[in-house]
Amino acid sequence: NFIGIILMLTFILFIITMPIWTFMISIAPIFILIGIVGIVLNIYTHTKLSIPLEYEFDEESEQSYDNLCSIWMSMNENNRFWQTISEKVINKKVNGGASRGITRIPAKAINKNPYFIKSNIRPFGIQLRKQKLFFFPDKLLVVSGIKVGAINYSDMNLELGITNFVETEMVPNDAKVIYNTWLKVNKDGSPDKRFKNNRQVSVCEYGKVIIESGNTLYVELMCSNSATVDKMRIYAKRVFIK
Repeated sequence: NFIGIILMLTFILFIITMPIWTFMISIAPIFILIGIVGIVLNIYTHTKLSIPLEYEFDEESEQSYDNLCSIWMSMNENNRFWQTISEKVINKKVNGGASRGITRIPAKAINKNPYFIKSNIRPFGIQLRKQKLFFFPDKLLVVSGIKVGAINYSDMNLELGITNFVETEMVPNDAKVIYNTWLKVNKDGSPDKRFKNNRQVSVCEYGKVIIESGNTLYVELMCSNSATVDKMRIYAKRVFIK
């Protein structure tokens, strides 16, 4: 009957997989030990090796910092938010007339402390592909894997602006479309008819943020809603505690 067939198949499966289960059971203590050691080290790092950072604000400074935190966190409200890596385009005709090609990597605004820091504030920051940036009131903390560096704001430039971008993917809902062009375009703006599958693409107005500090740090960010950068510009020059 049906139940007998199920029992027989279960028994056969058990016999076939018995060597695998025997091997896993034999090495299980090693994995259990490694797991326990990892948990202990994680707890020790968070409780014993944390660096304390305490800040004192007056009411105005605290409000300014909170406002800037909120504005940076609003980057996540953009339909799209990227880290961008630019390189020069040799043939503009095959890239909608753009002079630079851009690789875009999803980015995320974060509002938390690094695991090795205990503080009375939660700094805002940016999670990138290979780095995390934490904007504390007195300095920028850059975490790249196990490497950590601190940059004074006096040694850092923050550029907030607008960029027109040839969008070859789906246009974000919150983006401002400036005009339409062709993916393969002639110098006069007309479509290059040599390309059979040539199509129209939109040129969008995006927000642009550049964070740099000499040869130490260079980060380009781009967000789909350019109004976000306009809000950031209001507070950028008067927020940090000196």
